[in-house]
Amino acid sequence: MIREYENPLVESGGIAVLRGNLCPDGAVLKPSAASPRLMRHRGRAVVFESIEEYKARIDDPNLAVDETSVLVLKNCGPRGYPGMAEVGNMGLPPKLLARGITDMVRISDARMSGTAYGTVVLHVCPEAALGGPLALVREGDWIELDVEARRLHLDVDEVELARRRTEWIEPEPAFKSGYQSLYVKHVMQADKGADFDFLLGCRGHEVPRGVALKRPPENSFNRAAEVRSGTRCKKATRSLLAIQAFKDERCWSLAGPPASASPW
Repeated sequence: MIREYENPLVESGGIAVLRGNLCPDGAVLKPSAASPRLMRHRGRAVVFESIEEYKARIDDPNLAVDETSVLVLKNCGPRGYPGMAEVGNMGLPPKLLARGITDMVRISDARMSGTAYGTVVLHVCPEAALGGPLALVREGDWIELDVEARRLHLDVDEVELARRRTEWIEPEPAFKSGYQSLYVKHVMQADKGADFDFLLGCRGHEVPRGVALKRPPENSFNRAAEVRSGTRCKKATRSLLAIQAFKDERCWSLAGPPASASPW
Protein backbone atom coordinates (compact mmCIF):
# COMPACT_ATOMS: atom_id res chain seq x y z
CA MET A 1 0.00 0.00 0.00
CA ILE A 2 1.35 3.45 -0.94
CA ARG A 3 0.06 6.27 1.23
CA GLU A 4 -0.51 9.80 0.10
CA TYR A 5 2.20 12.34 0.88
CA GLU A 6 -0.08 14.15 3.34
CA ASN A 7 -0.82 10.90 5.22
CA PRO A 8 2.50 9.19 6.00
CA LEU A 9 2.85 6.16 8.23
CA VAL A 10 5.28 8.17 10.35
CA GLU A 11 6.21 11.84 10.11
CA SER A 12 9.94 11.22 10.11
CA GLY A 13 11.35 7.93 8.89
CA GLY A 14 14.55 6.96 7.16
CA ILE A 15 17.82 6.59 9.01
CA ALA A 16 19.19 8.88 11.72
CA VAL A 17 22.98 9.21 11.73
CA LEU A 18 24.18 9.90 15.25
CA ARG A 19 27.43 11.52 16.39
CA GLY A 20 29.08 11.98 19.75
CA ASN A 21 31.99 10.87 21.90
CA LEU A 22 30.65 7.30 21.88
CA CYS A 23 30.61 7.17 18.07
CA PRO A 24 33.09 9.70 16.61
CA ASP A 25 32.67 8.23 13.13
CA GLY A 26 28.95 7.78 13.45
CA ALA A 27 26.21 5.31 14.33
CA VAL A 28 22.74 4.74 12.91
CA LEU A 29 19.20 4.32 14.23
CA LYS A 30 15.92 3.68 12.43
CA PRO A 31 13.42 6.23 13.85
CA SER A 32 10.37 4.52 12.37
CA ALA A 33 11.23 1.36 14.34
CA ALA A 34 12.02 3.17 17.61
CA SER A 35 9.74 4.02 20.53
CA PRO A 36 8.94 7.75 20.71
CA ARG A 37 9.39 7.76 24.49
CA LEU A 38 12.99 6.55 24.09
CA MET A 39 14.10 8.93 21.34
CA ARG A 40 15.51 11.13 24.07
CA HIS A 41 16.84 9.01 26.90
CA ARG A 42 19.47 8.82 29.62
CA GLY A 43 20.26 5.55 31.35
CA ARG A 44 22.94 3.41 32.92
CA ALA A 45 24.83 0.92 30.79
CA VAL A 46 24.47 -2.82 31.16
CA VAL A 47 27.53 -4.06 29.27
CA PHE A 48 28.11 -7.30 27.38
CA GLU A 49 31.65 -7.76 26.07
CA SER A 50 30.55 -10.28 23.44
CA ILE A 51 27.46 -11.97 22.04
CA GLU A 52 28.41 -15.06 24.05
CA GLU A 53 28.40 -13.08 27.30
CA TYR A 54 25.06 -11.55 26.37
CA LYS A 55 23.52 -15.00 25.85
CA ALA A 56 24.99 -16.24 29.13
CA ARG A 57 23.70 -13.33 31.24
CA ILE A 58 20.52 -11.96 29.70
CA ASP A 59 18.19 -14.59 31.25
CA ASP A 60 19.66 -14.21 34.74
CA PRO A 61 16.89 -13.03 37.09
CA ASN A 62 19.57 -11.32 39.17
CA LEU A 63 20.85 -9.21 36.27
CA ALA A 64 21.08 -5.60 37.47
CA VAL A 65 18.83 -4.07 34.83
CA ASP A 66 15.56 -2.14 34.61
CA GLU A 67 13.57 -0.49 31.83
CA THR A 68 15.70 2.68 32.04
CA SER A 69 18.95 0.79 31.44
CA VAL A 70 20.87 0.90 28.17
CA LEU A 71 22.01 -2.49 26.85
CA VAL A 72 25.50 -2.24 25.33
CA LEU A 73 26.93 -5.03 23.18
CA LYS A 74 30.60 -4.95 22.13
CA ASN A 75 32.84 -6.79 19.69
CA CYS A 76 30.19 -7.58 17.09
CA GLY A 77 31.41 -5.25 14.34
CA PRO A 78 33.21 -6.04 11.07
CA ARG A 79 36.40 -7.12 12.86
CA GLY A 80 35.09 -8.09 16.25
CA TYR A 81 32.51 -10.73 15.38
CA PRO A 82 33.97 -10.97 12.68
CA GLY A 83 31.56 -10.05 9.91
CA MET A 84 29.23 -7.57 11.63
CA ALA A 85 26.42 -10.04 12.37
CA GLU A 86 22.72 -9.18 12.71
CA VAL A 87 22.71 -9.36 16.51
CA GLY A 88 22.24 -5.67 17.33
CA ASN A 89 18.55 -5.94 18.23
CA MET A 90 19.23 -7.81 21.47
CA GLY A 91 16.29 -9.51 23.06
CA LEU A 92 15.16 -7.91 26.32
CA PRO A 93 15.72 -9.55 29.72
CA PRO A 94 12.87 -12.00 30.41
CA LYS A 95 12.20 -10.46 33.81
CA LEU A 96 11.37 -7.14 32.08
CA LEU A 97 9.32 -8.78 29.35
CA ALA A 98 7.25 -10.40 32.11
CA ARG A 99 6.45 -6.89 33.36
CA GLY A 100 5.24 -5.79 29.93
CA ILE A 101 8.39 -3.87 28.89
CA THR A 102 8.68 -4.16 25.13
CA ASP A 103 11.53 -1.82 24.23
CA MET A 104 14.79 -0.48 25.63
CA VAL A 105 17.68 1.52 24.23
CA ARG A 106 20.26 -0.88 22.82
CA ILE A 107 23.68 0.06 21.44
CA SER A 108 26.22 -2.02 19.54
CA ASP A 109 28.70 -2.12 16.67
CA ALA A 110 26.61 -4.86 15.04
CA ARG A 111 23.83 -4.83 12.43
CA MET A 112 20.19 -5.84 12.60
CA SER A 113 17.64 -6.98 10.07
CA GLY A 114 15.81 -4.32 8.13
CA THR A 115 12.53 -5.76 9.38
CA ALA A 116 13.54 -5.66 13.05
CA TYR A 117 12.18 -3.03 15.43
CA GLY A 118 13.18 -1.23 18.59
CA THR A 119 15.21 1.75 19.77
CA VAL A 120 18.43 0.19 18.56
CA VAL A 121 21.64 2.09 17.83
CA LEU A 122 23.79 0.17 15.35
CA HIS A 123 27.06 0.36 13.38
CA VAL A 124 28.89 2.28 16.14
CA CYS A 125 32.19 3.47 14.63
CA PRO A 126 34.96 2.87 15.40
CA GLU A 127 33.98 -0.57 16.66
CA ALA A 128 35.04 -1.98 20.01
CA ALA A 129 37.53 -4.47 18.56
CA LEU A 130 39.39 -1.56 16.99
CA GLY A 131 39.62 0.26 20.32
CA GLY A 132 36.81 2.72 19.66
CA PRO A 133 35.10 4.49 22.58
CA LEU A 134 32.55 1.67 22.68
CA ALA A 135 35.34 -0.56 24.00
CA LEU A 136 35.74 1.74 27.00
CA VAL A 137 32.12 1.64 28.22
CA ARG A 138 31.75 0.02 31.62
CA GLU A 139 28.85 -1.25 33.66
CA GLY A 140 26.90 1.60 35.22
CA ASP A 141 28.16 4.39 32.94
CA TRP A 142 25.55 6.99 32.03
CA ILE A 143 24.70 7.15 28.33
CA GLU A 144 22.59 9.84 26.66
CA LEU A 145 20.66 9.38 23.42
CA ASP A 146 19.03 12.35 21.67
CA VAL A 147 17.77 11.33 18.24
CA GLU A 148 16.42 14.76 17.36
CA ALA A 149 19.83 16.29 18.04
CA ARG A 150 21.51 13.30 16.37
CA ARG A 151 23.62 12.82 19.49
CA LEU A 152 24.99 9.76 21.32
CA HIS A 153 27.06 10.62 24.37
CA LEU A 154 28.97 8.65 26.98
CA ASP A 155 28.87 10.71 30.15
CA VAL A 156 32.41 9.91 31.30
CA ASP A 157 35.09 12.62 31.45
CA GLU A 158 38.05 12.55 29.10
CA VAL A 159 40.58 11.92 31.88
CA GLU A 160 38.81 8.72 32.91
CA LEU A 161 38.42 7.61 29.30
CA ALA A 162 42.14 8.15 28.73
CA ARG A 163 42.90 6.04 31.80
CA ARG A 164 40.64 3.26 30.58
CA ARG A 165 42.29 3.34 27.19
CA THR A 166 45.66 2.53 28.74
CA GLU A 167 44.06 -0.59 30.26
CA TRP A 168 42.35 -1.71 27.07
CA ILE A 169 43.73 -4.89 25.50
CA GLU A 170 43.10 -5.59 21.84
CA PRO A 171 41.18 -8.86 21.39
CA GLU A 172 43.23 -11.78 20.13
CA PRO A 173 42.05 -12.90 16.66
CA ALA A 174 40.52 -16.35 16.52
CA PHE A 175 42.49 -17.19 13.37
CA LYS A 176 45.97 -16.00 12.48
CA SER A 177 45.96 -17.33 8.92
CA GLY A 178 43.53 -18.09 6.14
CA TYR A 179 40.59 -16.06 4.87
CA GLN A 180 39.29 -15.01 8.28
CA SER A 181 42.67 -13.53 9.16
CA LEU A 182 42.75 -11.76 5.79
CA TYR A 183 39.26 -10.38 6.43
CA VAL A 184 40.03 -9.07 9.92
CA LYS A 185 43.23 -7.39 8.75
CA HIS A 186 41.69 -5.61 5.78
CA VAL A 187 37.98 -4.98 6.39
CA MET A 188 37.09 -1.32 6.88
CA GLN A 189 34.60 0.13 9.34
CA ALA A 190 30.84 0.39 8.81
CA ASP A 191 31.02 4.07 7.87
CA LYS A 192 33.32 3.04 5.00
CA GLY A 193 30.99 0.28 3.85
CA ALA A 194 32.76 -2.64 5.61
CA ASP A 195 34.64 -3.21 2.33
CA PHE A 196 38.21 -4.44 1.91
CA ASP A 197 40.79 -1.67 2.06
CA PHE A 198 42.81 -3.23 -0.76
CA LEU A 199 39.86 -2.78 -3.14
CA LEU A 200 39.86 1.00 -2.83
CA GLY A 201 40.31 2.54 -6.24
CA CYS A 202 40.09 -0.82 -7.99
CA ARG A 203 36.47 -0.79 -9.12
CA GLY A 204 34.23 1.58 -10.98
CA HIS A 205 30.47 1.88 -11.21
CA GLU A 206 30.05 -0.46 -14.16
CA VAL A 207 28.65 -3.94 -13.53
CA PRO A 208 29.97 -6.29 -16.24
CA ARG A 209 27.58 -8.73 -17.88
CA GLY A 210 30.00 -11.61 -17.50
CA VAL A 211 28.83 -13.19 -20.79
CA ALA A 212 30.69 -12.65 -24.07
CA LEU A 213 28.36 -12.38 -27.06
CA LYS A 214 31.25 -12.45 -29.53
CA ARG A 215 34.67 -13.98 -29.47
CA PRO A 216 37.20 -11.15 -28.98
CA PRO A 217 39.55 -10.46 -31.87
CA GLU A 218 42.89 -12.22 -31.84
CA ASN A 219 45.47 -10.64 -29.46
CA SER A 220 42.80 -8.42 -27.87
CA PHE A 221 43.63 -9.80 -24.44
CA ASN A 222 47.26 -8.81 -24.86
CA ARG A 223 46.29 -5.31 -26.01
CA ALA A 224 43.88 -4.91 -23.09
CA ALA A 225 46.58 -6.04 -20.67
CA GLU A 226 49.00 -3.48 -22.08
CA VAL A 227 46.42 -0.73 -21.59
CA ARG A 228 45.71 -1.80 -18.04
CA SER A 229 49.30 -2.34 -16.99
CA GLY A 230 49.82 1.36 -16.29
CA THR A 231 46.77 1.79 -14.05
CA ARG A 232 46.67 1.65 -10.26
CA CYS A 233 44.73 -1.59 -10.14
CA LYS A 234 45.65 -4.49 -12.46
CA LYS A 235 42.92 -6.96 -13.08
CA ALA A 236 44.64 -10.33 -12.89
CA THR A 237 43.01 -13.39 -14.35
CA ARG A 238 45.89 -15.80 -14.03
CA SER A 239 45.55 -18.14 -11.08
CA LEU A 240 49.29 -18.24 -10.39
CA LEU A 241 49.41 -14.51 -9.75
CA ALA A 242 46.25 -14.67 -7.60
CA ILE A 243 47.77 -17.42 -5.45
CA GLN A 244 51.01 -15.47 -5.10
CA ALA A 245 49.08 -12.35 -4.05
CA PHE A 246 47.44 -14.23 -1.19
CA LYS A 247 50.72 -15.85 -0.18
CA ASP A 248 52.56 -12.56 0.21
CA GLU A 249 49.44 -10.99 1.84
CA ARG A 250 49.42 -8.08 -0.56
CA CYS A 251 45.93 -9.15 -1.59
CA TRP A 252 45.63 -6.65 -4.41
CA SER A 253 46.66 -3.62 -2.42
CA LEU A 254 47.03 -0.33 -4.24
CA ALA A 255 50.74 -1.09 -4.51
CA GLY A 256 49.85 -4.04 -6.74
CA PRO A 257 51.59 -7.42 -6.91
CA PRO A 258 55.38 -7.67 -6.68
CA ALA A 259 57.13 -6.84 -9.94
CA SER A 260 58.74 -10.30 -10.05
CA ALA A 261 55.30 -11.91 -10.14
CA SER A 262 53.85 -9.74 -12.90
CA PRO A 263 52.91 -11.64 -16.10
CA TRP A 264 52.95 -8.40 -18.10
